[in-house]
Amino acid sequence: MTTILTKLRWRIGAVMVAALALANGSVGQAQSTPTSSPQEPRVERYIYYGHTAVRVWQNYQLGSGDGARDVVVVAGDAVIDGQVNGDVHVMLGTVRLGRTAVIDGSLIVAGGDVWITDGAVVRRDLAVVGGVIHAPTAFAPGGSHFILGADRLGQGLRALAPWFSRGLLWGRLIVPSLGWVWAVVFTMLIVTLALNVLLHRPVGAAAATLASRPLSAFMTGLLVLLLAGPLSAILAVTIVGIALIPFFLCAVIVAWIVGKVGVARWIGATIMPSESDSRLAAMRAVLIGFTAVTLMYMVPVLGLMSRPGGKVPLPFTMVQVKEGVPPCSASCCV
Repeated sequence: MTTILTKLRWRIGAVMVAALALANGSVGQAQSTPTSSPQEPRVERYIYYGHTAVRVWQNYQLGSGDGARDVVVVAGDAVIDGQVNGDVHVMLGTVRLGRTAVIDGSLIVAGGDVWITDGAVVRRDLAVVGGVIHAPTAFAPGGSHFILGADRLGQGLRALAPWFSRGLLWGRLIVPSLGWVWAVVFTMLIVTLALNVLLHRPVGAAAATLASRPLSAFMTGLLVLLLAGPLSAILAVTIVGIALIPFFLCAVIVAWIVGKVGVARWIGATIMPSESDSRLAAMRAVLIGFTAVTLMYMVPVLGLMSRPGGKVPLPFTMVQVKEGVPPCSASCCV
């Protein structure tokens, strides 16, 4: 009986071992052969990591086969023969698109012409202000198409480029080599002399105040300049104040104009004193002072410092002249 039980145990053990071996083999086979599942379609994604080109007072050229993310050119010309993934902005310059040029974004040009060769592509908008488009008849952008082709506007915008580069960036307002600047200076001279004749007494009182109390006139003018904005905001709160804002701004402008002429007369009288108070002597003083200020505006850095809002502002005085009452000052800065 014992022998039979022993054999039975061995057989049960062998069966269990065989079952375990079979189970391990099936699991290993299942692990070795991956389950077949429907494969997801492969999606190709093309992302271009190009550079953003920025040129100021320089020309830019993108060769065929090259790429850029965005192109910004100020006061320079742009030649595009490659691909631009973004937009192209050109101000005060000419744009030329070759036959292999592709702009995925928009082309915006201000103050310049656009030359487009057959085969060039602009996928979005095309806008030109102050310029002309030279393109084949079959060309059409992918988006909207806007042109403000005023030739005089474009010439005026392009004329400002040398004033910015040789004037404003140098810290001066007058560039002697630009003819249109002297036209503006001559116009301002005529206006200044006319105002000096028409407003002889207020301008004279402003010059006298500057001569007697220059520091207090400057500080009062600086205070008026700083409070003009907040006072306008306070007046805009009420209905009556809104009606008073135009008169307040006109008073500030008149004071500024009278003060500028008064500064010119004060400078001229300081350079060449005269005991006469005639209109001829006042005109001579204004002419001398205007010439001195003009020469100062041509000096780099100093010309910008003596302008409105500069570090060395010139004061001007608004006066009220009455018989028997000395003029009172309320000055501001040029």
